[in-house]
Order: sequence, then structure tokens, then C-alpha cells
Amino acid sequence: MSSDLLAYGSSDGTLTVCTVSVPPSVVKQLSGHSKGVTELNEDSSRLTMEHMMMKSA
Repeated sequence: MSSDLLAYGSSDGTLTVCTVSVPPSVVKQLSGHSKGVTELNEDSSRLTMEHMMMKSA
């Protein structure tokens, strides 16, 4: 995963992936959780962020 990415969850159930490079920008916003996203788990045995972004496109 690129080191210039930041992922954060929201109380509306979305997960947002942003670049933190200059200028910063939203790369992808994923939705579908029925409750707020309060925790993210980075685990190499799970889908990578790049794979999740491709699947949701």
C-alpha cells in the first residue's frame, strides 16, 4: 500500500481513502455499512486497499 494514503471511517457508515500528498485529495469513498465505521484493521492477509477500490468501482 502506498505510504501517502490515509483511510478513515465516519459515523455515517462510509470509509474514505485520501492522499496526503500535496495537494491532498479523496481517492475513493466506500459506503455500505449500516452503522458508523469506528475501527480500521490493516491486515496483509485481507484484501488490500487497492483491491477494495477496484471492486467498488
